[in-house]
Amino acid sequence: MLALLALALHGLLYLSLKTAGDLNIRATAMAKRLLPVVALVTLVSVPATVIARPVHLSAVRSIGLCGWLPRWWWSV
Repeated sequence: MLALLALALHGLLYLSLKTAGDLNIRATAMAKRLLPVVALVTLVSVPATVIARPVHLSAVRSIGLCGWLPRWWWSV
């Protein structure tokens, strides 16, 4: 669900940047409505994933978060 919503938001933002006229207006309006939904689903799904599958968090701890949070951060 999160991936579908994020992909839809991505497409809407792309349309709002690359088009003009009525399509731009509609894409921008829909993106403004979809952004809080994507944020809420993200805030709910990330902790739910950690609770349901804690092994995924240990993988993040071992390699660092996307390479920019070093491993020592997780050992604090």
